[in-house]
Amino acid sequence: MATPVIDSITANPATVVPGGAVVITMVGHDADSAPQTFVGTLTDAAGHQATASVVIPVNDPLTFGLTGPVGAVIVPRAGSPGVFDCRVA
Repeated sequence: MATPVIDSITANPATVVPGGAVVITMVGHDADSAPQTFVGTLTDAAGHQATASVVIPVNDPLTFGLTGPVGAVIVPRAGSPGVFDCRVA
């Protein structure tokens, strides 16, 4: 198993005053992702066919974590993996 990859980590806003709120967002992916292709077929009464496909990456479950300085408050945003609502000390 390869190490997961953090693609980016951003803060919005980028600068806050003491006690200010900030949203920190991490984006990452599983380096061992194994894509699988699913193909759909549509056939009319005359036998003409159309196909389309979609590729789905199959990843190990990823768990995002965030730590900060003493006094900072970090709350993972429910339903939004990698998004943290924070308040600086």
